Amino acid sequence: MTGLPTEFLDLPYAEAKQALLEGNADAIMTFGSPDNPLILELLNAKDIKLISMSLAEAYTRRFPDLSHVVLPRGVIDPRRRNPPSDVHLLSATTNLIIRKDLHPALVYLLLKASVEIHSGSSWVNKAGEFPILTKQDDAISEQAQRFYKSGGSWLYAYLPFGRQHLLNGLP
Repeated sequence: MTGLPTEFLDLPYAEAKQALLEGNADAIMTFGSPDNPLILELLNAKDIKLISMSLAEAYTRRFPDLSHVVLPRGVIDPRRRNPPSDVHLLSATTNLIIRKDLHPALVYLLLKASVEIHSGSSWVNKAGEFPILTKQDDAISEQAQRFYKSGGSWLYAYLPFGRQHLLNGLP
């Protein structure tokens, strides 16, 4: 321990990654997609390791917009057993927020696209875990509630886009 004060820097991710790799930073904290090439580079770097947050679950109880994510041993690279043990991390919640006057058919299309894009598995989550409807500070639209409860009306697949407003009782 050097006795030097801790210095927090707000750096763009590429600069923070470079500072860590060059030894000019001791640690970085980032939120990003598990498929981000910069994050993958760090996860596979020889002298870099993830820090397991032993209090991750406690933080999620105090800050509901955070989630506790466990990266199982070997999930990044099973052959090299990377990581060498389970790693407890925090993940930020992301919300899809829309205007109240957005056409209901567009709401349906946005929700459908989010499921198609984010429902697969990655080293952070199992298939089908995301997206999910959870308690929100903002009101949840009727279309979103219906979509997550039943997948939306099957008629969306058959009605022309210009007529889908009929499904929501709109003129």
